[in-house]
Order: sequence, then structure tokens, then C-alpha cells
Amino acid sequence: MAKDGNPQRESGLFSAVRGRMALIAAMSLVGAAASVVPMIAIVELARALDPAPGQAVQPGRVWGIAGVAIGALVLSFATVGASLIISHLADNDLQLDLRRRIVEHLRELPLGWFDTRSSGLV
Repeated sequence: MAKDGNPQRESGLFSAVRGRMALIAAMSLVGAAASVVPMIAIVELARALDPAPGQAVQPGRVWGIAGVAIGALVLSFATVGASLIISHLADNDLQLDLRRRIVEHLRELPLGWFDTRSSGLV
């Protein structure tokens, strides 16, 4: 329960977006890890396309490596893109929550408090 007795609202600066911040961090981590996989796949693809003397190129392995690289690239783009969208929406919600808290606080102040302060100070 918050200080003002409202059971709906938690206290804390980021309480409105706390869960989404964890999701954003996790999705960014997955996206960053997945973005490394295509680089590793390029090395493995070079090894698969240049086999040791006397050995043939294995098309199944080449296509498998290419598929993993493409899948990781798509996963990377999707998770990073989704985390960006979620972070922008969370930012909007955080700004709205902070503005509402400021207005609630200012609404509870006595009118005399405003007399002694300029609008810039408020």
C-alpha cells in the first residue's frame, strides 16, 4: 500500500514500469547474445566451405549453419526491436505516472505555499 493509503499504487520512482524494465533488459540480453551467433556462423561456414584436402563440402552442414545464422539474426532483430517498442511505451507510462504524482502533490499543498514561490520555483 502506498503512503497515501491507495492500495492500487506502489511507491517508488519506477514502480509504474518495474516489470517492463526487467522484460526490456532480458529481451535486450537475448538480442545481444543472438547477434553474436551470425559472426560465429560465418567462421563455421568458412570451415564448412573449405574442407580439409580429400574431403568434400557437405551441403547439409552448410545449409544448417546458414539456417542457424539467419534464425539468430531474425531473433536478434525481433527481440531488440520489441524491447525498443516496449521501452518507449514504458517511458510514456512513466512520464504520465510522474506527472500525475506531481499534480497530486501540488494539489495537496496549501494555497499560501504558492504565494511565497514564483511559478518557476514551483
